[in-house]
Amino acid sequence: MPDLAIGALIALLGVLIAQLVAMLQARLDRQNKREILLRTKYEELGQHFLASTDAPARLLKCKTHEEIEDAVQQLEAKQAQLLALIYFPPLRDPLQRYVSSYQNLCLAVTELYYQRPEGKKVGEVVYNHRHLCEVLTICCTGLAPAALAGEQNVMPQTSPVAR
Repeated sequence: MPDLAIGALIALLGVLIAQLVAMLQARLDRQNKREILLRTKYEELGQHFLASTDAPARLLKCKTHEEIEDAVQQLEAKQAQLLALIYFPPLRDPLQRYVSSYQNLCLAVTELYYQRPEGKKVGEVVYNHRHLCEVLTICCTGLAPAALAGEQNVMPQTSPVAR
């Protein structure tokens, strides 16, 4: 009889160890899938952000009202902002500031559009008038150009992956 009890106890212990190993393996698998998802979403966020960085140049090249309407949409930056909102909380505020600064630029450029000579790009008007460059810099960043020149790192250091 004691051999039977020892055998049953060993069998139960084997089942318990197998269940623990299966649970640990499932947890590690979920953790690995989450890390892969976050890496993929971070890469997607970066691609949207980089695609949005050419928007100011496009905006300053506008000659018509329709071109300005297309340039102010900012879809790529808003997609990056959405990804940060869902997956990367530390990047929410920097991306919000980025989107807001572009909105300020759009407002300033739209005003300049109606003051420019016919057939000229908005960027030509800005480039030819130094004070307009300073106004746009202050409008978009909230800082005077001299403050920006001395600033090495404007963006705060944040962790790319939410924990």
